[in-house]
Amino acid sequence: MPALARRWRERAAAFGVPVFTTAKAGSIASAIVAFPEAVALTAIITDLSLRRHVALEWDIKPLYRRIDASLGERAKPGWDYNDPAHRWARAHRHRFEALRHSSWRWPLPPPERFK
Repeated sequence: MPALARRWRERAAAFGVPVFTTAKAGSIASAIVAFPEAVALTAIITDLSLRRHVALEWDIKPLYRRIDASLGERAKPGWDYNDPAHRWARAHRHRFEALRHSSWRWPLPPPERFK
């Protein structure tokens, strides 16, 4: 999502938010949270059905399709460790690893389990 990152940097500069650095991460995060794209991404990653799918399935394409539809930008799923969506998916999958392995023979847990 390089276009999204570029757009956020340009918008941050227009609003006077300092360039992304680790020292100022708190102030940057509080400013970026109001960007419409951040609100759209928040809606996506808080969808419990999608969270269940990401936690239990290997296929993360539905996550990228939702991002595509919400942001109007072509996201390319892959194993790029610099991709924030992929990093979130990996962390979410890791959090539910034991549940994923124990669920192979049982019905899937309800979406509410993946908060």
